[in-house]
Amino acid sequence: MKYPVLVLALAAPIICILLLSLFFDYVNWEEGRAAPTMGDEIIIMSNDTNDYNRRRAIFIPFPHNTLGSGVDMECRWETKALREGDAAKYDSTQRAAFAEGVCVPPRLNSSLRVFSSAEARECLRFRRVIISGDSYMKQLFVGLADILLSTKLSRDYQMVGSSNRSKVVASANHYLTERRRRDNTVAVVGAGVHIEGAALGEIKKFLNLTKRTIFVPMPAGLNRSREVYEGLLPYLAPNHPEHPFLDVFQLTRSCTMQNCSYDGSHRSRYVNRWKAQLLLNTLCEILG
Repeated sequence: MKYPVLVLALAAPIICILLLSLFFDYVNWEEGRAAPTMGDEIIIMSNDTNDYNRRRAIFIPFPHNTLGSGVDMECRWETKALREGDAAKYDSTQRAAFAEGVCVPPRLNSSLRVFSSAEARECLRFRRVIISGDSYMKQLFVGLADILLSTKLSRDYQMVGSSNRSKVVASANHYLTERRRRDNTVAVVGAGVHIEGAALGEIKKFLNLTKRTIFVPMPAGLNRSREVYEGLLPYLAPNHPEHPFLDVFQLTRSCTMQNCSYDGSHRSRYVNRWKAQLLLNTLCEILG
């Protein structure tokens, strides 16, 4: 099976840069690289060999697709029971998403795509996605890695604490190794929770200085998260298409089930895989 490739580099104790160089060709480990430690085993969602109903997935250049923001992204978490005979139409990544829960805004009900692993890899092949930020962005990174690899890394354990999050990220980097570098780079940034009192002003300043960056807000439920989120909406897409926006605030606000979070702040693995599905819908389009 062919896989994309992914690399992690740490820039600071809080801010990390996660580099995903995404390719179809399978990459063996470089000589001398350490293997995962005990407990880092991956769960293969399935040994899918068929394409099911996979259609051609293409990358959408900057400013990418605008999914929406604010009330347009309000959604209700729900599971989806597949009708008898329909399961074969989807790969294991899609079936897992329907079983664990999805949060589709009503206005996107007919357009939002739940990407298969093959579609995600096809869209992002030969492109590098830089995910920069804090622990919440690490979770988005692992959610995307789960989809690209069609796996549940480290047996889908919840990433409690920074050391465990780093361990799962290292496991992801073991299975998705960088092999080439290309100029087709996408930057995805989110770190507002650590800026505290100056968050809104600092993020606005950052947006004015940066170009071609997808911004991810703080999740709901944190100190000042709603204030910062609502204050940023006028500066982000769709109001300003030059500042693409991955709105995860609404889906985290809507997730009120007991298994949505394992510590009251960081979300469960399936929630982060859904965030990654929204990122794929921002970056990619299915033809046909």
